[in-house]
Amino acid sequence: MPARIDCVTLMATLTGTRSVLAVQHLPTSVAFFRDGLGFSIDFDVDGWCFLSRGGCRVMLGECPDAMPARQTGDHSYFAYIGVDAIDEFYEELRARGVQSDDEPKDTPWGLRQFGVTSPDGHRMTFGQEIAPPRTRAITMPTSVADIVANAPARSIDDVVAMMTAIDQRLPDTDGVKWFNRLYLRVTEGVLREVQVSHYQDLPFMTALDVAFANLYFDAIIAAQRGAEHIPSAWRPLFECRHRPGIARLQFALAGMNAHINRDLPAGIVQAFESVGGEPTRHPIRRTDFDNVNDLLERVEGTVKVEFSVGLIGVIDNMAGRVDDVAAMWKVRAARAAAWTNAEVLWTLRSTLLLRRSFFESLDRFTGLASRGLLLPIADHVRT
Repeated sequence: MPARIDCVTLMATLTGTRSVLAVQHLPTSVAFFRDGLGFSIDFDVDGWCFLSRGGCRVMLGECPDAMPARQTGDHSYFAYIGVDAIDEFYEELRARGVQSDDEPKDTPWGLRQFGVTSPDGHRMTFGQEIAPPRTRAITMPTSVADIVANAPARSIDDVVAMMTAIDQRLPDTDGVKWFNRLYLRVTEGVLREVQVSHYQDLPFMTALDVAFANLYFDAIIAAQRGAEHIPSAWRPLFECRHRPGIARLQFALAGMNAHINRDLPAGIVQAFESVGGEPTRHPIRRTDFDNVNDLLERVEGTVKVEFSVGLIGVIDNMAGRVDDVAAMWKVRAARAAAWTNAEVLWTLRSTLLLRRSFFESLDRFTGLASRGLLLPIADHVRT
């Protein structure tokens, strides 16, 4: 395997994709895509036919002796195709005589979709982004907005005071409360360790804790302004905060995912800018940073019990789903990656466009992970 390259200059643009499908009888498959799905023939030659509709393109190749796609199980899925009018498209396919696998339905990941299977068993899903229930899911209570209006925090004591006030004012039915509760427990632990000089570089650890927390408060302020202002990494938590079927621990882990994978690299850079030095050449500060992992893991273990209140009486596989979600996300690995990403951001200070592109990509990918952490574990009452 070649050596991993963390940062290279992109020299080419990927301009599109075509799905290449092996079919047993080319005329039958061409008829399905053309007459059933409304594709147009772009090119055909003996044994091949290229078709397209809008930005979706397929290349059908006749392979009569190949294993049919229907015999390959989940490997038969070949494409997720975006549509701008999903319900109208569904009705169009019905009028064309296409039998869909299911009816259009909304999903927890913000898409309305349905599936179709070709004569050879190639499965595809058509989907359209749907607007989240933003009025309730995004707007912060006025009392919480008043708390973060005092940001930025100037000290760890300020951070603890603001998080405590948020904890007291958010109802138990608000998923943001459970991330805030977890974060509050961690920050209280950091404050105790700073007070007893547990760290070798107290000014740096203090600057990091405050800068890091202010990025969380910034996300709350952004949510108050509207969904379009929320960073991609944070958006799933704020959109799903009132959604039934999501456990408290899931909300806490989704918040940790957003805060550590997106905010922590930026917070590390801000801390170094505040007190001096650079992340690529400061082993003492890296050691202090890594020592927080033990505190985080202790707190995470404690709150798992606290946040599991209400699971008693819920079916076992529901509880197992929460354990599976928790196992997906490891704080020690995430924080190590955050330091590496901080080094990248630091190195890219002289190339602002590339630095912004890197951080925006980090933000988007973190948001995708948060959506996976917030998949409902049940269709009924939240734990």
